[in-house]
Amino acid sequence: MRPPHILLLALAFATTSPPALASSANAWAAHKLEVVSQCSQASGLKEPRLIGDLIEYDDRVGYIVALIAGLYPQPHLRQQPGRSLVSLRQTPPHGPRGPSGRLAVGTVDPMGPASCAICRLHGDAASAAFEIARSDLWLLRHHPDPAPLAGWLLLDARRHLAGPLAFTDREATSWGRAVRHASQLVQQLTGCDRVYAIAFGEGAPHLHLHLIPRHGADPATAAWSVADHYRAVAAREHPAVAPDQLRELVARARQLVVQL
Repeated sequence: MRPPHILLLALAFATTSPPALASSANAWAAHKLEVVSQCSQASGLKEPRLIGDLIEYDDRVGYIVALIAGLYPQPHLRQQPGRSLVSLRQTPPHGPRGPSGRLAVGTVDPMGPASCAICRLHGDAASAAFEIARSDLWLLRHHPDPAPLAGWLLLDARRHLAGPLAFTDREATSWGRAVRHASQLVQQLTGCDRVYAIAFGEGAPHLHLHLIPRHGADPATAAWSVADHYRAVAAREHPAVAPDQLRELVARARQLVVQL
């Protein structure tokens, strides 16, 4: 028979451990609910929900990452489904009995439409001054002030997508016709010899095709020299298109454009 003090110790351990475990489990459950709630709000999506499990890094990192799915709230996106990757910083990190401290403000994935500059531009009243035409798939606009060249147009996808890889069948069928009509408009407006079509999507991961007039007699618009010209205008080292000329050009373009 074991000594009485050992029996009492074992009994005390048996009676005190379950409440501690229960408390820890409840704390973690409440912690997860708070994280999912904050990540859902930070995503900017409608009807948000967690995809998979939370990714919680150890105390040395202190970040929690969640993949949130939902519907894009922008009117022109027509409640299309989307996802945002959201990270939260927890300071201080959780303790041995469960989470502690406060969660910092979440940051939304810059690849998503909630933080997309092009998506915001499509609904921005100030940007409407440079808009030439829009359809349910595409939006055509002049480069905003300061514009590097008269007739430098941009053809945007209305839907938030990075490029042709993400086209629907309808978008793929319509894209070539829209690019042709927009390029013809550039030539009508400027009398240029050719039209460059360039799209990188690094500054804003939303398809916006630059349609740039190429004048054979102007070395500043030759091949990659046009990029140097662009940077020079942005740095105010070279004059931009005059605002009055820009307004007149947009007004004329609106009269000439046929369809997208």
